[in-house]
Amino acid sequence: MLVVPSRLPGCFCSAGLAAGLGIVVVVIAAAPAGAREEEDAEPDALPVVVEFPDYSPVRAWNGLGRFVELARGAGIAVDVVRASEVRWEPTGTLVFVFPDKAPDGPALREFVAAGGRVLVADDFGFGVEALGPLGILRVSAPRETGGAFRGSASFPIAVPTGRHPALEGVGAVVTNHPAALGVGPEGRCLLSFLAPPPACLLAEVERGYGVALALADPSVFIDMMLEAGGNRRLAEGLLRHLTGNRRARITLVVPEDAWAAARPGGAEAAGARAAIRRWLARLSEVLAAAPPWLWLGAGLALFLWAAAGRVRTPSREDFQPPRLLHAERPEGSTAYPGPGAGEAWTAFASEAVDAMHAATTRRLEDVSARLLAERKAGGGLRRRMRLRLERSRLAGLQRRLREAGDDAAGAPGISRLRKLASEFERSA
Repeated sequence: MLVVPSRLPGCFCSAGLAAGLGIVVVVIAAAPAGAREEEDAEPDALPVVVEFPDYSPVRAWNGLGRFVELARGAGIAVDVVRASEVRWEPTGTLVFVFPDKAPDGPALREFVAAGGRVLVADDFGFGVEALGPLGILRVSAPRETGGAFRGSASFPIAVPTGRHPALEGVGAVVTNHPAALGVGPEGRCLLSFLAPPPACLLAEVERGYGVALALADPSVFIDMMLEAGGNRRLAEGLLRHLTGNRRARITLVVPEDAWAAARPGGAEAAGARAAIRRWLARLSEVLAAAPPWLWLGAGLALFLWAAAGRVRTPSREDFQPPRLLHAERPEGSTAYPGPGAGEAWTAFASEAVDAMHAATTRRLEDVSARLLAERKAGGGLRRRMRLRLERSRLAGLQRRLREAGDDAAGAPGISRLRKLASEFERSA
């Protein structure tokens, strides 16, 4: 049996409405399990002795506990403050739920124009008044209900008016004694009631570099109303939309009594994935606050570290005169005077190249003979391919040695001889 606390939110202001709310609680709790998400199949225990203020960020049927859990489960940090503690930082995200006094209108508009994002969920008009200059006004709710939960005029249903990132998977949203919004030419209605004349539940307006959203029923976010699948998906979509492409943190502004009663601590969602998302969110905040010179220094250090493996410290041998690589040294001349340095270099280079050319030629002939024998004997394809590759490589080395022998008189550079000698040694 479900127990409805005697204290009701501001939008439930009579005994009849309390009874109607009790009926909705019973109906939603008794709905088939397939109509709700798997994690919400069993309702949480409702407070019986301890009464929480309306919109308190704790786990209670009339509070925002589940809304806070949805945010933290998505890796979004939540700072709960009262209206007097709001910081109008353009990089932040503000969510006003049932404000007990109107936000600072000029500060809010400057906040949005500078790139801030804000959601004002209010049905009494305190919050929406600040959005009036942006083109969002509060109007009377539709008297006739085109569609309502269980046909009750107290719970009209709103449906999406088009495609929007915040409305992904949202089919219908159940409201509870809502107000309605009038949207100016620069605004856009995202959710509207089915009853004529057209009335808007959720509106969005872009101004400068930021965006402002207005919701004409804050009770959509309370724990009991989030039992409905459409309401829960709307809350998740709004959280994603408000924190997209920026730090995963929102500032939840609640009434004074709700803030004083809850004072929520650092309770976070459980699980490894949620912990990783929180760690990445904190890391992104630290990186975003780093000064440019720190990034420049880190990039320079990374470049030097990567280049260190490719730079070799010169050794003693690098400063020695070049040595010609050949097993046989030329005979010393007995003539007087002896040959000059250029002539000695030419003689040695020609002899070294000729010797390597002759050895390569013998090796090439041997490989060609083996390949011919394999063909006649019907040897395997793999062995014949290996011999063909060896023959091609030796033929290329023979051609380069022949070219080197032709220009030996011009004393080729030591680097070229070293390269040819290295290839010769590998082929031997």
